[in-house]
Amino acid sequence: MEKQTEAELFRKYGGYILLEIYSNVNYQDQINDNNNTLLKSLYCPTDYVNDGFDLITPETVYCSDVSKIDFNIKIQSFCVTETKKFPCGMKLYPRSSITKTPLRLANSVGVIDPGYRGNIIGVFDCCADYELVGGSRIVQLCASSLLPIFVSPISYNELLVSNRGENGFGSSGI
Repeated sequence: MEKQTEAELFRKYGGYILLEIYSNVNYQDQINDNNNTLLKSLYCPTDYVNDGFDLITPETVYCSDVSKIDFNIKIQSFCVTETKKFPCGMKLYPRSSITKTPLRLANSVGVIDPGYRGNIIGVFDCCADYELVGGSRIVQLCASSLLPIFVSPISYNELLVSNRGENGFGSSGI
């Protein structure tokens, strides 16, 4: 990101979230749409940023009862201000379009700790058997602060090592 653009983000929003993603799913269109919307919002008062970054269902999934969907994406995120950059967690929320399906995110909101490096997985209660077509967008990543999100693709080797690692879903206790 250019320094001038970053300065405008600080001026308008006070900071931003840098969401770095590693995935074998092609997110380039999603990334471009997200970042272009963010950049347009800096100079056009009628353009607004999105609070979330949509995740893509990587393949068709047949859901019944309780179903886990692996979005095949690993993340690390940072809150960036004029004076510092520090790791921050994200939240996994259902998109409003999930209401068109019999799926409900089982834990209502997924809390993704800053040190978690495993795949983002959603667990869904399914009210009826359902085929979720690959490419569907039923969840989104949001920052707790709801600062605007700038997304950057990274390689697997760029994921920072953490004590938490890839352990998820109750690995830290019940």
